[in-house]
Amino acid sequence: MIFDYPADAALRIQRPGGDSGLHGRVGGRFDPLGWTQATYTALRQCGQSIDIVGSDADLQAYKLVIIACCSISDVKLATSLSKTEATIVLLPRSGSKTEHCAIPSELPPGEFQSLLPIKVVRSESLPPEITLCATLPGSTSGPGQEKEKPLSNAQQMFCCEWREKLETNLPCSGHFDDGWGFHYQLGKVHYLNAWLTGESLKVFVREILVTAGLVPIDCPAGLRLRSMKTLSTSRITTGNLPTPETLDKHNNELHFACHYGPDSIDLLALDELPDFHKKAMQRRLLLGETTLNPADFAVWVV
Repeated sequence: MIFDYPADAALRIQRPGGDSGLHGRVGGRFDPLGWTQATYTALRQCGQSIDIVGSDADLQAYKLVIIACCSISDVKLATSLSKTEATIVLLPRSGSKTEHCAIPSELPPGEFQSLLPIKVVRSESLPPEITLCATLPGSTSGPGQEKEKPLSNAQQMFCCEWREKLETNLPCSGHFDDGWGFHYQLGKVHYLNAWLTGESLKVFVREILVTAGLVPIDCPAGLRLRSMKTLSTSRITTGNLPTPETLDKHNNELHFACHYGPDSIDLLALDELPDFHKKAMQRRLLLGETTLNPADFAVWVV
């Protein structure tokens, strides 16, 4: 996830939306940090490990890059994104400001238009009591256009707080009742032009993960998974842990399961947890047990 602090500051200085009463502040309907946190939560609920990085980060190692808060049009970031093989998702308001907090002359998403040909021609904040529905599936591809269907498993997506009307020749995944399109895609680049409610966001994230070649895992309440590639086997040899000689030096990735919920969880019973993880737990469990009680954790090597 890319989060740019100057972009966050720019949106807070020129916060749209008026006084919704949400969180008791003016412009409360538009909260870039809140959107970032909600997206992070949805990804973690799907069992993903997430790096939150700046707009100047090296993106080559990632399968999925989400532009969480990059409202400032950034030609260097757009160039970096164009060179990665990752699936890219731009959230609403991406590239909507210049470095001087003006609207880009080419309209939002500014320099990110080099990734997919769209222009935001209208945007609106929604009252807190309003939820809009986008009906799927949407348009089919035109001649010569490659169209993936990341939202094929959903029939409706529910939106709140914010949406944008786009001018583009690209097909959309669905439509609102008033004809506005919802979600646009060109190859591996996606633009989400409306903010989603909790369950719809999780559906969207799950489908995007599959599109990116990642494995979503529906984590029970309170369970969070994390992986980390170690720099050397010597980092994991304290206490009663295996010595470097007992580990595969060519595949040295640690996986963590932390349980914050009130009920016990059997990790081996998780349907979506890949079999190779379950086998690794049985052979190379470093800490903990495969059944987690509240406040327990486990560590294993894959």
